[in-house]
Amino acid sequence: MKKVQTLLLTLPLIFALGASNKGPEPVLSNNKDSIKDATDSRPHEKTRDAIEDAGDSAKQAGKDLKDAVKGESK
Repeated sequence: MKKVQTLLLTLPLIFALGASNKGPEPVLSNNKDSIKDATDSRPHEKTRDAIEDAGDSAKQAGKDLKDAVKGESK
């Protein structure tokens, strides 16, 4: 009887884990780009670096704006 109860308790967990359709994350694609970025061998490297810097600046500006709004409401 104990085996049946254990089986009935574990079946929903097994089905829940099997239902998640998340696939494995790609490993090599990010590493390959990181190596090319570190060696400055990507095509149009200066343009890509400028875009990355602009994106980082925009994220930081958003964080600063969020902090400023929180500071005014306190």
